[in-house]
Amino acid sequence: MERLVPGEAPRPIFLEHIARYWFASSLVEGTHVLDIACGSGYGSHELAVLGRAEQVVGVDISEEAIKYARSHYKAENIKFVTGDATSLEFADASFDTVVSFETIEHLTDVAAYLDEVCRVLKPGGSFLVSTPNRRLAFANPFHTVEFTFRQFRKVISDRFADVRFLGQDHLPFSRKLLLEVSVKVSRTLPESIKQHIIPERSRVDDDSRKVAGIVDSQVSSCRFFLALCRK
Repeated sequence: MERLVPGEAPRPIFLEHIARYWFASSLVEGTHVLDIACGSGYGSHELAVLGRAEQVVGVDISEEAIKYARSHYKAENIKFVTGDATSLEFADASFDTVVSFETIEHLTDVAAYLDEVCRVLKPGGSFLVSTPNRRLAFANPFHTVEFTFRQFRKVISDRFADVRFLGQDHLPFSRKLLLEVSVKVSRTLPESIKQHIIPERSRVDDDSRKVAGIVDSQVSSCRFFLALCRK
């Protein structure tokens, strides 16, 4: 299972992940929040402490991840539980906000996942979800489905009428084109050849790279898509 642990991941990868939680933290003060696929728990902790949520529940299918989160991220307004994103063990309308970053691409049943998000959200509640841009992301063996912006927009808009689409890490045209070509070529090569020809993620994650923030324009040219939805 693909999972980020602070201190073990390359700094730019950690920054691009934590930036989403920093953005979400500005939206959750005083609310009850569910963090689906919370992984090692660092993001749930940001929502609880930086975001000043009333309560944050971090849920992950991995017992190992939940054990790590419980031992590393403690706060009075946070708890971690094991659970399946497509079959959540919470009552209807339990949460003001549901956060779920880099989750949807790992699931085999996206419809069940979105059904559960809608079910546990209170009327008027918010859902913040993110996923990589398929055109700008090298093939990942942990992903079961990947989205272009058009595909992501359709999947989310079919469930939520009130949606604001955002992007993260916008690339200038020349760099976007280079990365898009590299990704397209890499997806046609056997893994054994790819490792020698194209360095991992085309070295976009070297420690000197600056990770751009969240933007609300030119979303299709960003490396990651986000959707802020209201039920």
